[in-house]
Amino acid sequence: MSDPLEPPSNTTKREYDGGEETKGGEEELPLEYQLEVVDMNDEDMDMLEWLVRRWIPIPKKYFWETGNGDALPWQTRAWHRFVGGGSRAVQFLDRIGKPVVAATGLTESKFEYVKNTMSERQIQISNETASKRKCQIQDSRRNLKVEEGEADVI
Repeated sequence: MSDPLEPPSNTTKREYDGGEETKGGEEELPLEYQLEVVDMNDEDMDMLEWLVRRWIPIPKKYFWETGNGDALPWQTRAWHRFVGGGSRAVQFLDRIGKPVVAATGLTESKFEYVKNTMSERQIQISNETASKRKCQIQDSRRNLKVEEGEADVI
């Protein structure tokens, strides 16, 4: 069985969408065969997305977006349906999961119940105490650097 993402060797871009040949007589691949390119070293990419993009080639455009479905082999159309269906399933589960996770309290911090039982005055006192402690820690670090001779003293 041939690779579903490989264009058939006996067809050209012109047969797919009436496209023009590029410079030097080379023909550009149809959008259905071009793959989406992402930065795999992006720190914001979550592990699941990284794994999926590492092992599953994702097309730039699906055949139903370009209207060239009749010119594509059935294997490519099946692959597009499989990848597109998986994407829609993940979107659906994400849409269903967000309210469930929010309702169960899994998005809150583990000490949210403490804050919810405090009065406004208690929260204000707590914030003031936290800011004082933060200043004390910064001052003690600064003094330690001065004693060790690391800080620039004017």
